[in-house]
Amino acid sequence: MRTISTKPDLAEQVHNLLIDAIVTGEYAPGQRITQEEIADRFGVSRQPVLQAIVLLRQQGLLLDGPGRRGIHVAALDAEFLINLYEVRAALDGAAAAAAARHDGTSRRAKGMELIRQGREAVSQGDVHQIVRADWEFHRFMYRAANNPLLLASAQHHWHHTQRAMSACLAQAGSLRGVWSEHQKILEAVLKHDAKSAERLSRKHADKSLDLLLG
Repeated sequence: MRTISTKPDLAEQVHNLLIDAIVTGEYAPGQRITQEEIADRFGVSRQPVLQAIVLLRQQGLLLDGPGRRGIHVAALDAEFLINLYEVRAALDGAAAAAAARHDGTSRRAKGMELIRQGREAVSQGDVHQIVRADWEFHRFMYRAANNPLLLASAQHHWHHTQRAMSACLAQAGSLRGVWSEHQKILEAVLKHDAKSAERLSRKHADKSLDLLLG
């Protein structure tokens, strides 16, 4: 990992780089890390590292070790994944239904381009790009819903979803079927079929959970 400059805010930069390392699995679930290790890795003092760790604890990505000796990356256990995807199914379904109730004519080209990019990422086997493409598609849907609270709620949990997807992809390979499901959701939205859009989105989240739980 690269060292970083002093602008913008160092704590924010460390926070973002740690999230990226956790999400991509560079720091594996359960792995123990220390403030000193992180500071050395990024070429910064311990103060911005401490600030970043505080935020990551609040986000549930880092936990204190036994007796508060060091910290470790939060595990991805089955109970957590079930709870996470229960929330995601509800949010994704609500967003897709709301998007279907708005004029979608101008969004067709953008939606199809995102589908193309996702399939391209799968064909290249690039896990990081697959996860990024997935988020871009879902963010597109949330924006189409024209409800900023839905988007903010989804973003709050997205780091955990990224971790889950990265872990699954690393073990199971490509998820080509995901993009066919995305296209069906998009088609329902463009047809203003709110009921089908919500049903397909919830089904998509449920299938993703089944795949993660193996």
